[in-house]
Amino acid sequence: MAPSRLLPALILSLLVSCRTAAPPPVATEESAPPDGSLAFVGVNLVPMTRELGVVRAQTVIVRDGRIETVGPAATTPVPAGAERIEGRGRYLMPGLADMHVHLEYFESPAVLELFLASGVTFVRNMDGRPWILEWKRAIDAGELEGPAIYTAGPLLDGSPPALPDNTVLATEEEARAAVAGQQAAGYDFIKVYTNLQSKIYEAILDEALQRGMPVAGHVPRRSTMRRALEGHASIEHLADFDELIESDDSPVRGRWDWSKLYLAMPADPQKTAAAAAQVAAAGVAVVPALVQAQHALARPEVLASWLAREELTAVPPDAVTHWENRVRAASARLDDEDWQIVERGAANRLALVKALHAAGVTILAGTDTPNPFVVPGASIHRELQLLVAAGLTPKAALAAATREAARFVGQEDEWGTVERGKRADLVLLAGNPLRSIAATATPVVVMVRGVVRRAEPDRR
Repeated sequence: MAPSRLLPALILSLLVSCRTAAPPPVATEESAPPDGSLAFVGVNLVPMTRELGVVRAQTVIVRDGRIETVGPAATTPVPAGAERIEGRGRYLMPGLADMHVHLEYFESPAVLELFLASGVTFVRNMDGRPWILEWKRAIDAGELEGPAIYTAGPLLDGSPPALPDNTVLATEEEARAAVAGQQAAGYDFIKVYTNLQSKIYEAILDEALQRGMPVAGHVPRRSTMRRALEGHASIEHLADFDELIESDDSPVRGRWDWSKLYLAMPADPQKTAAAAAQVAAAGVAVVPALVQAQHALARPEVLASWLAREELTAVPPDAVTHWENRVRAASARLDDEDWQIVERGAANRLALVKALHAAGVTILAGTDTPNPFVVPGASIHRELQLLVAAGLTPKAALAAATREAARFVGQEDEWGTVERGKRADLVLLAGNPLRSIAATATPVVVMVRGVVRRAEPDRR
């Protein structure tokens, strides 16, 4: 029933040469005034600290890639040589983080421009490759323009692997060696996958714990969510929660069914609340990736609306056709009763996210791009809107892609809020994202490490 998880690398690699809907990047030399400073003047600041909402009429001065000063526009002098970006009632917030992406399906770093154009200045990559480590190094060194990258090593899986290029582990010794090797190579965390044998999974968790390597990913079929909550830093997607929230009278209880891929089996609200409390007690984050699940299946009229989206101008026609064919093939098998099940899955996912948030679980915004119709960069805005639909306030949804994302990866001193000393990863918006989360989808200015990468022609 499930459509393929990702596009083929051959088709997706076409994205590196595609046109984008965003204006071309602003030349670096235009963004580096003689004294190295730039000032956002008179902006409405959305600092994304826990205490503050919108702070009106502020000036933010950036120098050498860092936020140097934040203060009232009326009393904060702008350096004489600084480039000015006039606020004019606009809203300045931290750059966004997409906490679940798959860069391994791209052969060139040119795709990173798609993230920057949408205000995404940090990505958490879920399946590493050596060239992604090189992109990460080059970005950190200022040799390559792109969002900061935090990456897992190659997926660790059992036999047969769920995906053909996963790393297959057959023994506990291989598992421990794989963890050690990924740490030595420079990967940031370990990702586990569905077909791991229980003893091998246990060896991974133990070795990672000893080495201080976070573990993320799916719950292996031969293990349990309860065990994952003891050993993971995060759970990706929501389908693995079926064992905790399925109602006692579910007709598919205790066995595999296609509906569980979409969390679409009958769910018990009391069990959902209890599961959320269990996750909160474990201190494990959850990356729902609602936007991916939402775009896995579609009735013909819904699919037609997706195909009309402006963001698809950033995707080569062959890739769009592939996405369309995958969704059509999976959806064509569904009858009216199946579509009711699909709708129940959408409701279950939103209800689970609402319960997790209410219990105090850290929710992180991630998209699982480049799944069908999950466009790199642009899809983060749809994920934020779905988090709000699940019951999060706009500020809580934004926190999932800013402050909480930075805290999760241990980089809260570097980015995630607009404060003095933080890295100047900033987005200027025309509207207030705390009033309408949709405001994030149309950035006016995107700044990465103090360099303006996208701007309307109103700078001086």
